[in-house]
Amino acid sequence: MEWINIDDQMPPQGEWILTYGKSFERHDSNSHVMVTRLSEQGNFDILSSGCGCCDDCQSGVTHWMFLPKAPETNENYQTKQK
Repeated sequence: MEWINIDDQMPPQGEWILTYGKSFERHDSNSHVMVTRLSEQGNFDILSSGCGCCDDCQSGVTHWMFLPKAPETNENYQTKQK
C-alpha cells in the first residue's frame, strides 16, 4: 500500500481510510496519521474517542490510503490472562 496525494485522487466517500496530515494546530507533532472517512460534504470525519482534540485536524489532510485487511483469526484463540 502506498500513500495517495489528495491532489491526485480523493478517497471514496464513506469508507474508513488512513489519512496523513501536516502539522495540526492543537498537536505538538509535525504530522499525524488518523482513521477518517470522507463525508458527502467533502470533509474528513475523524474516528476519535470523542475528546474533541482532533476536531480541527481535518483541514490538514494531505495523503490517504486504504486500511489493510483484517488479520485472519483462529477460532480457538483465547486471550491470555496474567
